[in-house]
Amino acid sequence: MKPLNPEADFEAMVRWSLANPSTRRSGHAGRPAIEEHFGVGSGVAQRVAREAAGRVRTGHQAAQAEAGTDSPAAGLTYEEGEDRARLVTVSREIRSVEDALAYGKVDMERWEVARSKINSWEQASKDADGAIQVTPLWQVTVHLKPRMVTGVEQALEALVARVPAAPAPRYEPLSREGERKVEVALYDLHFGLLAWAPETGENYDVTIARRIMGDAVAQIAERTRGLGVAGYMLPIGNDLFHVNDPTGLTPMSKNRLDVDSRLPKIFSEARLALCSAVEVLAEIAPVELIWVPGNHDPQTSYWMLQVLAARYAGNERVTVDTSPKPRKVWRYGINLLWLLHGCDLAQKNEKALPGLFASEAAGLWAPGQYREVHRGHTHKKNELWFMASETYGGVVVRTIPSLVATDDWHFRKGFVETSKTAQFFVWNREYGLESVQDVHVARSFYTGGGVANPATTVAEGTTPVGADK
Repeated sequence: MKPLNPEADFEAMVRWSLANPSTRRSGHAGRPAIEEHFGVGSGVAQRVAREAAGRVRTGHQAAQAEAGTDSPAAGLTYEEGEDRARLVTVSREIRSVEDALAYGKVDMERWEVARSKINSWEQASKDADGAIQVTPLWQVTVHLKPRMVTGVEQALEALVARVPAAPAPRYEPLSREGERKVEVALYDLHFGLLAWAPETGENYDVTIARRIMGDAVAQIAERTRGLGVAGYMLPIGNDLFHVNDPTGLTPMSKNRLDVDSRLPKIFSEARLALCSAVEVLAEIAPVELIWVPGNHDPQTSYWMLQVLAARYAGNERVTVDTSPKPRKVWRYGINLLWLLHGCDLAQKNEKALPGLFASEAAGLWAPGQYREVHRGHTHKKNELWFMASETYGGVVVRTIPSLVATDDWHFRKGFVETSKTAQFFVWNREYGLESVQDVHVARSFYTGGGVANPATTVAEGTTPVGADK
């Protein structure tokens, strides 16, 4: 329709131009379309187009201001029907489908993307000083369709809806307490061995050995006092003594030994140390003493056991097994132990030990047992590929370490053990081995005085000689 008075109908033409944009990007009708629709000249049509363009720009800036400077979007359109939906964002910041869906808060459990389109353009505008500013805008258009729900999902949703809310189950652990006994493994203490620090790096004599044994037993008593222990088992022998007679030679090989003092003093110091250990442990639970001879003390250790048997005769808290068998089988509940020193069985026969154990304990061998072989002799844990024990056919073979210092013979042979250790084992009557715990003493003990008697000092370069206690 051609207006009669284009100047009077200018506002009407501008509104028509805004309502009938030539392209979405321009936002208004162009000059040719205005000329054709209203039949006006190019000058009038150009004025109308400019005015419409200015209003489009002004309206866009107003929308940005209304949305707030912190809003990433300048425009958002969302249309939804039963079987489709459409989301359109126009923004400087939103440039992906994921961001547009998040900004539009689309329910993605209900809808899924059918197709999308992303385009961009630059919009020019003037700032307050009249300078032209170019702003990049992005338009993200997302067409949505209803999400397909499978029969399995529907069935699961229905099942979950029917399950009543219930508290999480709570389980109370069953008691595994049972009755316990503790094996006190103080192997290879070698009372009577003499070591001199300038020669071997460590001091050792009968007084140091006695203090070390006392400290180790005190630690074991303290660490087991609260376990409700039913008893202690303490093997006697395993080279408790360094010498077997006054000659100062090993009984079998006749090797010369470095010996501290005379045999009566060595025997006396070892007796005092053992009696002290037995009585400390007996205050907590009954103590069982078992003879297991070593290669250094096959006779002296047996004499010691006879002395202890006489001392504790009639004492209900102490029992002494004086059986002359050099290897002992000890049974406690489901636990079966074979105790030996190990010097008579060569290292190459190690894998034969479980079979020998089974032969000697044939009458006690039963299903469901926890079986171990405990031996000494080497003064350190038996480490095969850095393993402290190996299991052969349901039998664990352990070599028990020692707290003894290194003497001259071992030092010259290169048998130097820096990690000095005693051990104790906690055996549960019903459930087997509960724990294996190492016991260490202060390094200062091997300087001659030790923390047990700070007043005792040893001059550098002298042989430590302890006073009788």
